[in-house]
Amino acid sequence: MTHLQQHLRDDLRRKNGWIFKILVMNGLLSIGSLVGLGASLDMILMNLIGNVVMLGFFAFFHFRHRAVTYIPFIPIVGYTLITFGVSMLKPDFVNVFAVFVILILSMVYMYRSYLLTGIICGLVLILYILFGQSEVLGLEKYASSSAFYLYILGSVILLFFSKVTGSLVKDIAASSSQSQTLYEQMSQQKEHLLQETSGISTELTSITAASIDNLEAFRRMGTAFEEMTEGANEQAASTQTITDNIYKTSQQLTAMTEAVHMLNQQAAQAKVTSHEGGLRITEMDMLMKELETVLLTLSQSMKELDGRITETEGFNQVIRAIADQTNLLSVNASIEAARSGQYGAGFSIIASEIRKLSESAGDSAKRISNNLSDITMYSQNTLRRLNEVVSRVAGSSETTSSARAAFQQIDADIGNLNGKAEEMERMITGVTEANQSTYDVTHEFISISQQTAATMEELKASVDELLYSNERSVQSLRQADQRLNNMQV
Repeated sequence: MTHLQQHLRDDLRRKNGWIFKILVMNGLLSIGSLVGLGASLDMILMNLIGNVVMLGFFAFFHFRHRAVTYIPFIPIVGYTLITFGVSMLKPDFVNVFAVFVILILSMVYMYRSYLLTGIICGLVLILYILFGQSEVLGLEKYASSSAFYLYILGSVILLFFSKVTGSLVKDIAASSSQSQTLYEQMSQQKEHLLQETSGISTELTSITAASIDNLEAFRRMGTAFEEMTEGANEQAASTQTITDNIYKTSQQLTAMTEAVHMLNQQAAQAKVTSHEGGLRITEMDMLMKELETVLLTLSQSMKELDGRITETEGFNQVIRAIADQTNLLSVNASIEAARSGQYGAGFSIIASEIRKLSESAGDSAKRISNNLSDITMYSQNTLRRLNEVVSRVAGSSETTSSARAAFQQIDADIGNLNGKAEEMERMITGVTEANQSTYDVTHEFISISQQTAATMEELKASVDELLYSNERSVQSLRQADQRLNNMQV
């Protein structure tokens, strides 16, 4: 069960409570008036039994919270049967007002099914009283027709009012929070109308006490129609205020739509910018990878150069060893040449030259070794720096990859934001359309309220005419009664 259905069910249960109190008061007044006017015992018993049975069924279902939607048929049908029985036992024109009581009882609930039931029951009763008992009552044709047309006019107005009210309730249930405020105000006005209707029902019920109170009852009914006209005018003014608030809300929704549309455009521009940034990051990532490849190639070349230097150092060590051995041989040769005396003088000179050459070769080998050591150190430093550069380039590549992923995520988030903005724009557009629909309905309701007020004024004029006709009928009945008394004498 939805919240609206629960609310309507609670409202129906509350109205049943009001009707129960009205029925109790009406039963007491009806029986009291019959006893006070000296009615027959059959009429008093029938009225008493009918009211007790009707109140018993009503109280059983109402206080046990059963068949809530069917309880309103009990007073409508029960009061119809009681009125029909009273009319059969004692035909009287005042019974017509009981028909209007039935109509008002059905109107209290503001549901078409109950109202149609009340209209049908009232139509049967009024046809029976005005036309079936016209000869017994001595009614003029104009009076019967006026009362019948008054009933038909009131029934049509109530049906139209019930239809408009039902349509307005559906629109209010589907609108926004401001439409809910409109519904609450309509409920308050509806309760006010029910209170007025309850007052009219009490007055009409008291009218059935005796035909002597007929003229006063018509005057009270005219006063009640004036109050209903004032209520309709107040309702139209209140609805106009609600319409103005709905118009202001429409302007605010239009401003929100423009803001969301601007946000959507800015999000689209940000998406384009983010996409371009992602492309730039991708290009940078490709360049970093190419640089990393070049540096790795250079590092490999440096490693190969270091190997060649190491190999050259080995060759230089061999040259130094050969120079040392040659120097040692030259020293030995000089010693042997000195032993040989003058025969070894030439050989001594050659050995001396060989020693000089070996010493020169050894010095050159030392310088080459020193240079190779420096080159090796420089090469290792360069290789270490290249490795550091490669590591940093690799780190930069990871950073650019992360940045590219971040730009892709930003692009996706902006896409989601754009979608949300479009969805919000559609939702605001839907709310604006619903608000406009409510605005149109309230305008229509204002026109209907104004028409209702005008109809109520016409209805009051008809009641005044009927009052005048009823006064003539009462005078005619008194004259006829006087003539009958004279004939009996």
